[in-house]
Amino acid sequence: MTAQHTPTPYSVDDNPRRTRVRILNADSAWTATIEIASANTQEAKDTAAFIVRACNAHDDLVAALRVVDCRCAAASGRFAAITCIRCAALAKAGAA
Repeated sequence: MTAQHTPTPYSVDDNPRRTRVRILNADSAWTATIEIASANTQEAKDTAAFIVRACNAHDDLVAALRVVDCRCAAASGRFAAITCIRCAALAKAGAA
C-alpha cells in the first residue's frame, strides 16, 4: 500500500506577518505549519525550507536509487558497502 499525501511540489509561505511558517502544496493550499519552540523565526523558516526540499526531492531520489543495480548478496570488498548504503537508503525512505 502506497501512502497518500498532498501533491508536491511543496513551497514555503514566508509571510513576515506570521509567527509560524506554513508549507503549501502544489495547489498552494495550506498543508502544514512549522512552529519552533525557541521562537526563533529564522530557525522556523530554515526548518520549513529543509522539509520542503526533502519532500520535493524524495520521489526523484528514490527513483534514482531504484535504477542502481543492487547485488548486495553478490557484492564483496569495497563495493559491498556501497550497495548496502543503497538498500539502507531505500529502506529508510520506506520505499524498499
